[in-house]
Formats: sequence, structure tokens, C-alpha cells
Amino acid sequence: MMMMKIYIHTAISASTNWNCSLIRPHRNNTLRPFNFAPSSSLSTDTFSSNRITCSSNSHSIKTYRLSQLTNDEVLGLKTRPRIDFSSIFSMVNPIVHDVQRRGDAAVKEYTSRFDKVELDRLVEVVPELPDPVLDPHIKEAFDVAYGNIYAFHAAQKSPERSVENMKVEKIFGPGNQYVTAAKMILQNSEAMVSIDMPAGPSEVLVIADKHAIPSHVAADLLSQAEHGPDSQVVLVTAGDGVDLNSIQEELSKQCNSLPRGEFASKALSHSFIVHARDMLEVPAATTHRRGVKRRSTKLSRKCRPSP
Repeated sequence: MMMMKIYIHTAISASTNWNCSLIRPHRNNTLRPFNFAPSSSLSTDTFSSNRITCSSNSHSIKTYRLSQLTNDEVLGLKTRPRIDFSSIFSMVNPIVHDVQRRGDAAVKEYTSRFDKVELDRLVEVVPELPDPVLDPHIKEAFDVAYGNIYAFHAAQKSPERSVENMKVEKIFGPGNQYVTAAKMILQNSEAMVSIDMPAGPSEVLVIADKHAIPSHVAADLLSQAEHGPDSQVVLVTAGDGVDLNSIQEELSKQCNSLPRGEFASKALSHSFIVHARDMLEVPAATTHRRGVKRRSTKLSRKCRPSP
């Protein structure tokens, strides 16, 4: 069963993070180019557009009414994005080869170019621990033993060689599609380095009713949208009274204040909003199932808190 990060904004469970068993996203087993075709393939009669301005870019976010969508159209909305790595590999491979050729100098150059950080050193030294409290005689014995062992092995030491950083065994950490492509290249190269996992695009689904605080809803959407232009965020509004205009204003306001607002702006351009009649209809946006009670506390019983 697939899990997806969701946030529920209601009078009781405001901005609660859940991994929900209700969500069963449709997956296509074949690797396809990264796109958001499902929303564009729906009839123009099924959605309206809402204007969001972010990082000097203005985008229309489509809003769908769940009651007006067919089962096939709902399935289309649930199709999750994929990344076409073929074009990305052609951009990342020259960088990997340049780092192999020039070493640390190339690492510093690309870190400055992409991360806007000037590095003084590439290896972070762990601070030494304070001296333990030992009996003076025991400490003296340790010092004598250390001196003897050091002298013995120093006599057998090979001549010094000039080397850069030692090879790592595994690469950890998140990144955009280019970082993921680089990790995949290194995993299958002669470097024989392991990676944690090839992560896909960030995504989040936010459920909001009339009690939701617009600034909180916008913050939860942008927290994933700013990860990269390939991120996708979805807002599901439950019932009437949701202040969608205020949410859109908060999205524009907060997005313009983000250092990574340009990424969030591109992610918002292929994200969308789904309007459900009430909390009863919300699970149908993902599973076509009914029977979940109206109140958010009962909806959340179908979910478990994320770690």
C-alpha cells in the first residue's frame, strides 16, 4: 500500500501531519517523462482557474469540483508525476566527469554555482572530546602506551603521499532531480558507492474545511512546493465556507518571501485544488470509497501519525 503525506486543517486537527491509509495513488509502472498531463486532459468544463503570483510569475491553479468529475477523470488527477532521467543524465554526466578529473577544486566550484556557498574546507572535523577524568597514574600509563605504539608504527610508515578526500562508502541526503541523477550515476559507476534511495518528486495533499487558517494551509503547501520545480501539491477543500481567496493571497505572499520562491512558483503552476461537498466526499478524491464520517477526528482514525 502506498503512503502519501497529507495535512488535515479543521477546527480540531489543525495542521496535523498524517500518513493516511486512505490514499492509494495510481501508479504507472513504466518510466515516463515528467509531466502533469492529467489535469490538462480534463474537459475545460470541469474546472475553474485561480491566479497566484509568485516570484514575479503569475500562474493559474485549476480548481475541480469532485462531484462533476467522472471516475476516469479522478483517476487521471491521482496519476503521480514521474521524472524522465534521460535528459537529466546528459546534463549531470559532464559534471560528474569534471569532478572525477579535477577533484576538490571542481566540488568547490559547483557548490558555489549551485548552492551559492563558498567552502573553506570539504571535510567537517568532529571536535575532540574533553579529557576524561582519570587517576593521574592511569593517565600517565596511557600516555606511555600511546608513545610506544606510535613510535613502533611510525618507524614502518610509508613515505607521505599527496591525496585529496577519502572515498565515501555511501551517499545520503535529499536533493532535486539532478542530485538524484548524480547519485544514480555514481552508484552504477566504477566508484562502487552506495546510495540511500533514488527519491521522487516531493508531494503533499492538504485537506481544509471552513475552520482552516489560510496562512497555515498556504505554509503547508509551500513547504513541499519549494523543494523543487518537479514538486506537486494538492489542496482538497471540504464543504462551503473555505476562504479560498485568502489562501490564494497567502500563497502569493509567502511564496514571494521564500528564498526558493522560484522553485515553489513552478511547482504551483502544475498543482491543483479539488472541492468536495463535505468530509464524507473527501476520501472519494483518492479511493472512490464512502463511509468515512464527517468529523475530522473520525476521518483521522483512518490515519496514523507520521514518524
